[in-house]
Amino acid sequence: MNRTRWRLLVACLAAIGAAIAVAGGSAGNRTADVTFQFLPGDSVTYGENFYTKTTIKNLGSSMFTQLELHHQIPATEDPIPQVATLAGASSASCATQVNEVVCTFDQLPAGATLTVSLLWDAPASGAGCTACLKTDGFWFIKERKSTNLNEFFPFPDGEFSATLLGGDASKRKAAGYEIEGGLECEAGEGNLHTSTELTSADPVSSTVCLPEFTVAPESFAFGYSSAITEVSARPAKGSHKELGQSVVCVAALGQSCVAGHTSVVWGTTKARHIFLILESAINGSSGINKVYHNGAELPLCSVNPTFAQGCVVDIIPPAEGSDPRVWTVIADAPTNGPWNW
Repeated sequence: MNRTRWRLLVACLAAIGAAIAVAGGSAGNRTADVTFQFLPGDSVTYGENFYTKTTIKNLGSSMFTQLELHHQIPATEDPIPQVATLAGASSASCATQVNEVVCTFDQLPAGATLTVSLLWDAPASGAGCTACLKTDGFWFIKERKSTNLNEFFPFPDGEFSATLLGGDASKRKAAGYEIEGGLECEAGEGNLHTSTELTSADPVSSTVCLPEFTVAPESFAFGYSSAITEVSARPAKGSHKELGQSVVCVAALGQSCVAGHTSVVWGTTKARHIFLILESAINGSSGINKVYHNGAELPLCSVNPTFAQGCVVDIIPPAEGSDPRVWTVIADAPTNGPWNW
């Protein structure tokens, strides 16, 4: 991707827009508010989906005509560019053109808002990198003049950068935008999971599988932001506090897993969680016999399947003769929060 060419284009469009605004007597009526949102948040795992939403609100008193959204295709820069792939769009007018997605609209009345949601596939694989997946964009109005720009509205706050989770630096984290539930649930598969390569420094692997869900067609969202973070902080309760905690988050529609978010609550259905735990990282010889979620010890699902914090489906000891020896914990829960053992 020629990012220098993109920036020169944006600067040129801004200059043209400013010149026309000065020259045109009605340019003062062409004012707008633009928003940009990236989900699942400020990071995404290689190979997962993510989502962007851009809006433009006509704050002026005149009709916007022949409006276009130009959304740069998210990509890394160095050493070899890795490019995201458009997987879905809320408007049939959106199409990939070289290094951007362009969406066209006939009119936007005064006071009205246009929203464009784009679903993306993150690059398939690579080393973890911080704030390396970058995108930018702008809206502009052509007003029936195919070659003249009458007004230009860039995405707010300039270029947006997200972290790609992968490689050794981010094996204990995962994030993605989940668009389908009810998948076959196995460790290291499902909707979202951390690394299954267990070591003394990374003794827990976490997998979450969402229940079946349907997102209303009129919703601006395609699915749910999800995240897993395995932390070494010791919980208040637990038999093996040395293992730390696995914090699982699924945010409500349109939100990311940041402080202050609203968590999704599945109600009578539950999300399934599978944890692989390296036996050599467990202090003592008692193995795993208890599971805690949000600080509460969980009952067996066969005993109390409606417990508010969830229940334990099974605790499976390591197979005889296996090396390394790994415990498997399977539990269901209707909501989010930290897990420990």
